[in-house]
Amino acid sequence: MGKTGRIVLLTFVIVIISIACSFTPVVNTRSAELTQTAVYETAVEVVKQTQAAATPGEAAPSPTMAATLEPTPVPPTATSSPTALPTATDIPTAIPTAIPTVSIPCNKASFVKDVTVPDGTEMKPGESFVKTWRITNSGSCTWTPAYQLVFSSGERMSAPGSVNLSGNVSPSSTVDISVQLVSPASDGSYTAYFMLKAPDGTIFGMGNSNTSLSAVIKVKKSAALPFPIFTAIIPPSLPTKTPLPPLPEKACDVHYNWVDNMWVDGRFDAIVNLVNKGSRTWGSDFVLAPVVGEEYFEGYFYSIPRVTKTGEEFFFSAEGYDSDKGKYPFTIVWELMDPNAGWETYCTFETNYVP
Repeated sequence: MGKTGRIVLLTFVIVIISIACSFTPVVNTRSAELTQTAVYETAVEVVKQTQAAATPGEAAPSPTMAATLEPTPVPPTATSSPTALPTATDIPTAIPTAIPTVSIPCNKASFVKDVTVPDGTEMKPGESFVKTWRITNSGSCTWTPAYQLVFSSGERMSAPGSVNLSGNVSPSSTVDISVQLVSPASDGSYTAYFMLKAPDGTIFGMGNSNTSLSAVIKVKKSAALPFPIFTAIIPPSLPTKTPLPPLPEKACDVHYNWVDNMWVDGRFDAIVNLVNKGSRTWGSDFVLAPVVGEEYFEGYFYSIPRVTKTGEEFFFSAEGYDSDKGKYPFTIVWELMDPNAGWETYCTFETNYVP
């Protein structure tokens, strides 16, 4: 190759190097540097081969020309910075879910204990007693004297229709509430159930299941002695007592005689415990009749429960109705009569009602 050809070839290599150095690809800095180095080494190798191929009399390229082969520094391109990771404060915290509140009903009660007459207490027939319960106002409303204890079901045992509370009972407070009862005349087990009544007519009991308050008793007559009673022999020398006067044929004692359970609709119970104090036995066909105040009752003749001998007694109850709904006092006159002997009267007594 002639001198002119070598000069053209060298010029072509320099142009290639200049173009490569002026072109800045969008790559990272490390890749650009490696590319420039490779191009530079290639150009130097071409020049060496050209010089080796030249004839001995031909001049080699000047050092100045070789120096121009140094690569032009390429300014580093801006690299994208990594995306900043969110800090702990950037992470939204979970919003706590509100715990729903449980609403407490207005009227609710809880049983505490039986204060008097525990369940299963034995009673004599016709025995009067007071049953007392201790309860807690577990509702959200204050109980006032307008709240009542009312008979619900079971054996009534002469229970009044309602008993008003004696005072205010605030929520979470405890109160004792009582009712007057009379045991039935016959042997057996008896239960009376009671509930609470709010002024608006709401009926409620104990706990979430509205359980009734109960009075449970056993009626049992006095058992006969297992051995005979021997009569003491009075020595003849001792003076004898003056004999008692004979009993009248017709006489009676009246116990527990009142008008009870006056309901708001006018219904009531007339109750009495009647004792035979005469010498004649009252037959099972004897009747009690309201000779005064008969307008308060649907029936006029009421049979007595059993044959009643001298000294024996029975419990009697009759439901009546007062059109004035207990606003005014009234009196009922009763007569115990024998219908088989011309309606002969054996006992007369009054039952009075006072509002």
